[in-house]
Amino acid sequence: MRVDSCTNEVKECLQSDDRCGADYTQCIGLDTDTIIRMCPYDKLVGCQKVYQEQGVDITGQKVYDELATMVQGIMLNIDNNFLNQCQNAANEAMIKVCGSTEDCNGIAVDENIGARSLEYKICEYKSQDGEIAYNAAECRVDVGGFSEKDLREKALAGVLTGLIFWDSVDFDEMGNLISIDEYLENTGLKMSETDKTRTKSELGLLQQSINNAIQAIESDAVVQFCMTGRKVQGMESTKGRTDMDSRNAGRFPGLTGQMRLMIATAALQEAKANYLEKYDALYDKIISDFSEVGKAVAELADTDNLNVRRKAGRVACLNSLWGFAGSSQSAMQSLDTSSVGQEIGAAKYNGTELITPYTSGANALTQLQANAVGVAGKRMTNAVAWSTWNSKYDNTATYDWENLSCRVCKTTTNCATTRHPWFHRKYCDRWGEPQTSCKDLQY
Repeated sequence: MRVDSCTNEVKECLQSDDRCGADYTQCIGLDTDTIIRMCPYDKLVGCQKVYQEQGVDITGQKVYDELATMVQGIMLNIDNNFLNQCQNAANEAMIKVCGSTEDCNGIAVDENIGARSLEYKICEYKSQDGEIAYNAAECRVDVGGFSEKDLREKALAGVLTGLIFWDSVDFDEMGNLISIDEYLENTGLKMSETDKTRTKSELGLLQQSINNAIQAIESDAVVQFCMTGRKVQGMESTKGRTDMDSRNAGRFPGLTGQMRLMIATAALQEAKANYLEKYDALYDKIISDFSEVGKAVAELADTDNLNVRRKAGRVACLNSLWGFAGSSQSAMQSLDTSSVGQEIGAAKYNGTELITPYTSGANALTQLQANAVGVAGKRMTNAVAWSTWNSKYDNTATYDWENLSCRVCKTTTNCATTRHPWFHRKYCDRWGEPQTSCKDLQY
């Protein structure tokens, strides 16, 4: 009965309005030892009787060591209340930043994040021993920048630089993206210092967006108290204590751990989506310029050979699946050219660049005329499919020889729920609904 009396006295003391309050939440951020010492021992008459009955003379700091043992049930109740309050505060903060506690699809990231590295231009190039190199000084932003003499005599190619294979960008359990060196190891790429700096900058901007979202959640006062603890003025004077540095440690330092993973996942998906959107737009430009150069060359040859345009259109259409650079693995593999012809292999990934030859120099006109053949034996469809641990892609291109039109369809399935077990790699626990989009290109 005296033990119960002591427990009740401590509980009433702590639940008073000038201490922790009825639900103890006024003391969030304080450690258990600090909380129990908020009740002066000389006022806990019931507790004093317990020790007097035992014939134990306890004074000084030992009083609270013994008292904490007696009222462990209260401490457990406090801890449970803190956990609920801390989780609720973190959830409210996450909803403000992410729009939900189930994912972070509402995250606000820097506009065009992930896509700034991409740049398209038309350049004079040289091919030797299977390698393609271009002269940056001779590059132009569009076909109109080249003269008739250039079109007749120079080997021109569309060059798309600044490629980033976002499926090879990963993050740790704290939401920190991998370094540029780890990215290069994952992709097996070799970069120039310029490209390396550009990619590192883009990863840095994405990391900053992730950090801003995390900071917005963790800067909430209650969340901060839960994670890092807090100091209260006038509560640092306990004599004889040797563990003062531990008094302000956070009770729930890992409170936002799962939120960090959700934020990093959402930000990375946003960056990849922005990148692929711009990549598609620039690759449409490549295909359009491919056709424009083909028509310009045909006009220079003083011919309106429809089959020449059909031929160029077919190659451009089937070649359009090179525009799916969402995966480093697929992007660095050559397409199967066994039943398509050598022209499909013309587009070439060169590290962080995609080079698509438009003309071959002085022989371009002759070759185009020589290739003005009909539909017999020509492949009119192409397909590319690949998957990573968190994305699936299935894409097709179909060419209409008679109408010089191309239908390109893209089906993407992203991971809806990511799991990251301790000591194991992340994996997809649940796949989202496949998203298919098609567009028609006219040559």
